[in-house]
Amino acid sequence: MTVRANASGNVDQVRRAIQDAFGITALAADAVLSMQVRRFTPVERKRMQSELTALNAAGPRTE
Repeated sequence: MTVRANASGNVDQVRRAIQDAFGITALAADAVLSMQVRRFTPVERKRMQSELTALNAAGPRTE
């Protein structure tokens, strides 16, 4: 994964790499960092990527 290849272990650098890789805010990147990502199976990663693709295709949310 690109994030893993570009992050040196410094939390700020890892957060920024996640933000850049997924186009998300710092708050969302912090949420990702708090997850136990190592437990994501290939099937789960594919499901999340599909969900992200669908959300991006839907465009910005208005509340």
